[in-house]
Amino acid sequence: MQNDVLLEMYKSLEDGYKCMMVTLFKNRGSVPGKQGNIMAIREDGKTFGTVGGGAIEHQVIKDSIENLKKDSDFEFDYVLNEGEKVSMSCGGRASGFGKVFFPKPTLIIFGAGHCSQKLARIATLTNFEVVVVDDRDEFIYNEDFSNIKK
Repeated sequence: MQNDVLLEMYKSLEDGYKCMMVTLFKNRGSVPGKQGNIMAIREDGKTFGTVGGGAIEHQVIKDSIENLKKDSDFEFDYVLNEGEKVSMSCGGRASGFGKVFFPKPTLIIFGAGHCSQKLARIATLTNFEVVVVDDRDEFIYNEDFSNIKK
């Protein structure tokens, strides 16, 4: 299950979505999710995995999307009682954290001359998604552009 969550998050990042990875790291008392459960939430609200379902999962998704908008990691400590932020009758307490993951930034280079070739090489080494736009085959198929979109 956790491998599937990580794989889906990786695919989402490759597709350009910002994601939040949430982990339950401490449960006390009766809590629907198991300690160590993970869940990935994309900025568009799509989710993978679970932290237990119900009201706690609804609150985790809500807090994650709010923090994704701010590019901010967050910690939580939810009390699972009637009348609390997470209104459940479990009576337990769940703590965890959410970590933001960002897709690669994209650099679009117009022209495939000698300066662009070196810039593209440096950009790919520094984790940029590089796109080069040029209609000259003799330039665009240079070895410096071997790992980029054309």
